[in-house]
Amino acid sequence: MMHGGTTAIFAVMAQTLIEKRPRLGPLDLLPGLAVAILLHSAFNYYPHQILLNTAASFIVLPAIL
Repeated sequence: MMHGGTTAIFAVMAQTLIEKRPRLGPLDLLPGLAVAILLHSAFNYYPHQILLNTAASFIVLPAIL
């Protein structure tokens, strides 16, 4: 769920930018990458609480998408 969710968030942000500006550079994709990295880092912050992390990802990721 986490990998798919963060990849989807990155893809949606990239697609939105591509629709607004057809000539994109690699640096234009950094905001989406940063959001995906931050969400994944938050998920990994408490590795010993797997159920809490999984429940949070099922609630937070769809809300962001």
